[in-house]
Amino acid sequence: MITQRNKLFELLPRYGWEVINVEDHLRGWTGPDWFIDELCEVESAWTPKGLKVWITFLVDPQTPNLIKRKKGQGVWAVKAGLRKPPESRIGDAEVYLSLNADWEKRLPEFFRRLSDLRKQGMEETQ
Repeated sequence: MITQRNKLFELLPRYGWEVINVEDHLRGWTGPDWFIDELCEVESAWTPKGLKVWITFLVDPQTPNLIKRKKGQGVWAVKAGLRKPPESRIGDAEVYLSLNADWEKRLPEFFRRLSDLRKQGMEETQ
């Protein structure tokens, strides 16, 4: 997950995004946010400047030994949305990137959809 995280963070500014906060504490497996390995608050540097998006590194629910999981283990995908998890809801506009094989080939599509999310956020604020 660290390689994918670093690559994603490296590319965010190129697409007009800035990481402003990272919550990387390990969450308990019994809490409502057990599925979050890391939560990043990201802000648009482009119009609409200041729009916030939450990028979440998601834990695979089928990860063996979730109880003993260490930070970074069992992460299977990245999700971006306009609401901070776990307050996000089914039906919210969200963007996903699976971190399995060939994940780097899907980065342009992820950033294109992240741009669409920015446009949607701009429409919601008008």
